[in-house]
Formats: sequence, C-alpha cells, structure tokens
Amino acid sequence: MAWVSWDRMATPKCVGGLGFKDSESFNDSLLAKLGWRIMNNPEALLSQVLKGKYFPDCSFMESTQKQTASHGWTGIMEGKEVLKKGLGYLVGDGENISGWYDPWLSISKPLIPIGPPTLENQQLRVRDLLLQESNEWNCLWCDCIYLSMRSLSDN
Repeated sequence: MAWVSWDRMATPKCVGGLGFKDSESFNDSLLAKLGWRIMNNPEALLSQVLKGKYFPDCSFMESTQKQTASHGWTGIMEGKEVLKKGLGYLVGDGENISGWYDPWLSISKPLIPIGPPTLENQQLRVRDLLLQESNEWNCLWCDCIYLSMRSLSDN
C-alpha cells in the first residue's frame, strides 16, 4: 500500500495532485454561505427562527456563542468567523457602523481603527465623521479624535 500525504491528495490534478477536496475548508465555506444567507435573507423562515432563538436583540454578526446552542448553530458560528475574515463595510451614510468596532476602513480587507477610544467618543458612529450636507469627511472631528488618541498614548 502506498501512503500519500493529505496535502498531495488535496492538490488539484492539474498540478500533480489527486484532486480531493479539503473537507474541513469545504465545510467551513458552506457554513459561511449559510451565515451569508441568514444575513441577507432575514425574512426567510430559517433566519427568523435562528434570530428568535439565538440573537433576538442584535444582528447576526454581533451574535455570540451560547452554552446551550445546538450543534447546527455552533457550526454556523464557525462559518461566521470565516465571514469575518472577508467582510467589510461600504460606508454610505455611516448610520449603523461603529467607528471603533466595525471593520469599515477598507473594502478589500476588514480593518478597524486602532484604539482605545476615549470616554467621549466610545459610542462614535461613522456618520459622526461625515459632513451631513456633502457626505465628505469632517476633518475637524477626525483631527480631534486623532489628537485625543495621541495625547492618551503620550501619557
């Protein structure tokens, strides 16, 4: 019997492997797809049932793992972690985006600001950094936050 490493088995045939799927990554991607559907189809029956049971007071991405969760929900939470690696925000009006805790700085990879936030700007929303008339950056407010963070790091 000839033994072949899993890495070689999971390598595509066109590069000399056996073409097997990496079952763990494949499973994670399917769970992430299920999480994506829960986020984007909140009116679906499955989304409504899971929201009622596991995250009634927050969004899917803000939900946490419960001690008494089912095996299925635990798997979906693993898929959520895969989603977090690739999700970001398109800012728009910034109404629902936390300035400190949501990954809104880039659309190519999830980046969040480096803190810590001060007591005055802990509840900061991205909309607070924009001028309401033009949706351009409010440079005075951005500079104020930067200076307050800088003075904290100097102490």
